[in-house]
Amino acid sequence: DIGFNIGFNKNRVVNIPDHIPFTQGINSSQQVKEGQDIYSWYMKEWAGVDPDNGDPLWYVVDTIGNYVLDASGNKTTTNDYKATNARVVGKATPIFQGGLNTQVSWKGLTLSINTNFTYGNKVYNYNRQTNDADGAYLGHNQLSIENSKLGWSRWEAPGDQATHPKGVLNGNKSSNEVSSRYLEDGSFFRLKNITLSYDFAAVLIPKKYMSKCRVYISADNLFTATKFSGLDPEVSITTTTYKLAGMYSDHYPVPRNIVGGIEIEF
Repeated sequence: DIGFNIGFNKNRVVNIPDHIPFTQGINSSQQVKEGQDIYSWYMKEWAGVDPDNGDPLWYVVDTIGNYVLDASGNKTTTNDYKATNARVVGKATPIFQGGLNTQVSWKGLTLSINTNFTYGNKVYNYNRQTNDADGAYLGHNQLSIENSKLGWSRWEAPGDQATHPKGVLNGNKSSNEVSSRYLEDGSFFRLKNITLSYDFAAVLIPKKYMSKCRVYISADNLFTATKFSGLDPEVSITTTTYKLAGMYSDHYPVPRNIVGGIEIEF
């Protein structure tokens, strides 16, 4: 038996009173505007690290969200957080979500596998603003990026092509302020459950003693494939008092459970 489902998510803001866009969330990080996705991320766009001095960089954007170009037509950058404007840099709504479920049975032996997946959404990792802040918060544990599987690296010397700015006591030029630096790909594929069981044949079980006997071993959340740096890429797109749709903040890690058992019916 094979079961497959997929849902394509599309939404568009049709009308706003007075047709005036508005923002919401931490530092107004989402914009509601006619014609675009209601969960559009709206913030200053991260441009990486200056290889010469380790400064953080953002793209220079005008007041209507267009890039400011130099004489050669290239996007310009700045190390002054206040010298640029916000623009739409992604959306929390996935392009699609779904699941694949399979079950194979043979002579009383049954293997079932359940998976789910999400693709095309952006998750704002709010935790990184304090734990991946380039020295801005001395009272917090800092994120270690050494030997990171994500390919992260810290700027240390002129010429370094790094993903993270130079570490500076009390922060490096507002490098940890709200920007697309902390906006990550929320796509994932998860093996939610795998169960192997065996039903003893009826001929092996005298009916006067029992009608069914099944032994099994089951495992939850064995594997998740994702580029997301947090503990769990599966976030809600429901806005609450404390969190925006698509925001990751202090999520409890998904537990990995392995259990075995026996089911007997008399």
